[in-house]
Amino acid sequence: MVSRLVLVLGVTASFSAFAAPPALRVNMGDEAVEIRDTRGPVLKYLFTKVPFKPYVNECYTPGGVQFLRDSPSDHKHHHALMYALGINKVSFWEETEKGGKQLHREFTGSKTETVRGGNWTHFGEMLDWTAPGQDKPWAAEMRTVGVMQLKGVSGRVVSWETQLTPAHGAGDLELTGNHYYGLGARFIQSMDKNGKFIFASGKPGPIVRGDERNTPDIWCAYQAEADGKPVTIAMFEHPDNPRHPATWFTMGDNGGIFAYLAATLNLYREPMSLKQGETLRVRYGVVFYDGQPNAKKLAKDYKAWKKAVGK
Repeated sequence: MVSRLVLVLGVTASFSAFAAPPALRVNMGDEAVEIRDTRGPVLKYLFTKVPFKPYVNECYTPGGVQFLRDSPSDHKHHHALMYALGINKVSFWEETEKGGKQLHREFTGSKTETVRGGNWTHFGEMLDWTAPGQDKPWAAEMRTVGVMQLKGVSGRVVSWETQLTPAHGAGDLELTGNHYYGLGARFIQSMDKNGKFIFASGKPGPIVRGDERNTPDIWCAYQAEADGKPVTIAMFEHPDNPRHPATWFTMGDNGGIFAYLAATLNLYREPMSLKQGETLRVRYGVVFYDGQPNAKKLAKDYKAWKKAVGK
C-alpha cells in the first residue's frame, strides 16, 4: 500500500512574477523513476536491480547535457549521484560482501507543490539499511528526491533529503565513514582532466591525501567541459544540517586520476551517535548548469535555493 508522503519543505509563493517553465511529471516504472518535462528527461533514479543502493543514475542540464557517470571500471561502486555513510563501522558506501545495503521498500507518493520562488516536483521513498548477516535492518530512511524550478536560477536544481532513524530494536547507532562518505557525484570521463573547484569562501581546505581535500563551506561547485561543452555542478548545503557548514570532499582539481565531489558530515574525523528515537536529517541542492557561472552568481542561486527550502 502507498502511504501518505510526508512533506518537508515550506510552501508560499508562485511563478506569477515570471514565465512558467515547462511542467514536470514523475513517471514511476518497475526499475526506475523518471522526472521529465516537455523537452525530454530531467532525472532518472534507479531503485531495483541495484544490488547495494538506489541512486540518481542520470541528470540533465537545461540544455540536455548528461554528465553523471555510473559505475566506472576504476570504482564500480561510484554510482552517479548517490548517498551513503558507515554505520557501526560497516560501510554502506563500498560494495563488498562485508558492506551494507540500502534496500528499497516502498514509494510514498509524488507531487508538485509551490515553494518560495518557484515549484518543486518530487517523490518519496522508504528504505531499510541492512548489514551483512543481520535479520533486521539497522536503520530506516525516508528519502525525498526531486527537481525545483526557481526564479532566476538558470541551472536545473535537484533536491535531496535523507531522514535516517535507528530501526526499532536496533539500539543506538554510530555513524562513521571515510573522508568522502556522504552525497557524492562522479562525472563523465571527459570532465576528469580539465576542471576546477569553486568554494563559497574562495579558499580550498587542507589536503587529506594526494589531490583530495576536505573543505568546510556552505557550497562547492565543479566546472569542466563535458565532451567539449562547458558545464557546472554545484552542491548547496542547508544551514540546519548537522555540523553546518558541510565538509566538501573534492579530488581532481586541474587534473589527477578523476574528479569527484561529495558533501560530507566529517564522520572520518568525528563519528556521530544516533540514538533510538533520534533522526539524522540532511538536505542538499545539486544544481546542473550549462556554462560556467561565476562565484557571485552561484552565491545568489544558493540564497534562492535556501529561501525555497525554508526550515
